[in-house]
Amino acid sequence: MLWLNRNWRVWTLGKQWAAVRDLLRWKVPFGLFPILLPAIMLWPDFDWWELLVLALGSLCTVLMVHVVDDIFGFLSGTDKLNEEQKEEIGHPKPIVRGDISINTAIIIASLLASGVMVSAILLLFYFDNSLWLLPMGAFTVLWAYSYSGWPLKLSYHGMGETVLLMCGGVMPVMISYYVLSGRISLEAIWVGAFIGGLFSSILFSAQQADIEGDLSSDRLTLTARIYKRSGHKGVNEFLVIYQFMWGFFWIAGCVFGIVPMGLVFIGSTLALFIPQHRANERGDFYRGRNLCLRAWQATFAILCLSYAIKNYWSA
Repeated sequence: MLWLNRNWRVWTLGKQWAAVRDLLRWKVPFGLFPILLPAIMLWPDFDWWELLVLALGSLCTVLMVHVVDDIFGFLSGTDKLNEEQKEEIGHPKPIVRGDISINTAIIIASLLASGVMVSAILLLFYFDNSLWLLPMGAFTVLWAYSYSGWPLKLSYHGMGETVLLMCGGVMPVMISYYVLSGRISLEAIWVGAFIGGLFSSILFSAQQADIEGDLSSDRLTLTARIYKRSGHKGVNEFLVIYQFMWGFFWIAGCVFGIVPMGLVFIGSTLALFIPQHRANERGDFYRGRNLCLRAWQATFAILCLSYAIKNYWSA
């Protein structure tokens, strides 16, 4: 009996670790990338300790939001309806699968929220940054929480993409640039909007495979709303237009001198999204989502490399 109890504990801890590992593997890049970009833009004129605190706060925010999304997705029944699709691609929801309990998830979300607060306190008082960080940071955290959190539940009303645009691009890039340099930069806002816009297209793409479950649970994402009117063809056409819109947005920033003209070629990286659209047209939506993610990562890497080269030549 003791042997069975010991092995049960080991197996349970293994499942919990697998859930944590999956969370870190998929979500950590989303927290680090928007913080890394302003550092490269300002290289080497910034405080490394401030950068580390920013990275801590951003990571805690991103992880907290995804845990909260899992909690509300479980409570609403949406994740249960989409369980089979998630399991097929090796991206299961840990609460639905029983890897962790709902109470454990709430504790994890609370600890991550505490990490966000500790980061904010350090920036405000130890590094003596402006009190303007309070409203900017509060908006970012609350809007991110509202992706699926009560009472707004933005993703249930076709507004989930605004969370990734603002909280995965505009706000973290703008806030990080402000903390590291002491000033607000239109260039940083523009760059943040560009990567946030492309980031939000990953969510739009991923939701195509979840349409039936989302509609059954009254989660009317933007993808589900377009599908109800135009089917998968309309969804794919919208995604093409949406991604190229952000390409024109970037080129406009170059033309009007908001971002360096030499970086105009980055708009051509949208060609990396072509394999994604082909996968979506075949109905292979999760492969399309993964290709969209890889294209976004490649675009981000090229953007970072371009700023690094620019700073090297101007030094």
